[in-house]
Amino acid sequence: MYGEVWKWAGSFRTSEKNLGIKSYLIPVQLKQLLDDALYWYENQIYSPDEVAVRFKHQLVSIHCFANGNGRHSRLMADLIMEKLYKKPFLTWGGSSLVKSNEKRKEYINAIKLADHQDLSQLIPFLSYSRSFSLFFSLSLSLIHSLSPSYLPSLSNSLFLSVSSLS
Repeated sequence: MYGEVWKWAGSFRTSEKNLGIKSYLIPVQLKQLLDDALYWYENQIYSPDEVAVRFKHQLVSIHCFANGNGRHSRLMADLIMEKLYKKPFLTWGGSSLVKSNEKRKEYINAIKLADHQDLSQLIPFLSYSRSFSLFFSLSLSLIHSLSPSYLPSLSNSLFLSVSSLS
């Protein structure tokens, strides 16, 4: 899928970053997050929206990869909503969170608050939009059409974990 662009795609980062946990802790923390998410789901601890936002926030906090952690965590939250709760994808603020703009600033501030256990500003980024969901549904259809060998190994493993829960 990434060819020669990102040779490390799908592999845990091995260097330390200014974000995330120590690289050697990634597998342990990721397993803990998956176990927690399964518990939240099976015991209905949180609403579907809160499960998605908590999972997304904790996944990006682990910072598994050298790049793309935000995009990966939002995709995983969308898959949780679709596969586990049969709800449409989320809008994530209705604009690109990759490009530097006012919406991205709001999103980053919401992430910083969530780092201090305040999810109140992050949850509004979960609003639903049928037209926006259609775009993501088409994107997911494209992902589903790819051979698993083209998907990064970790994303594929997490995807299979989420899919098997439904």
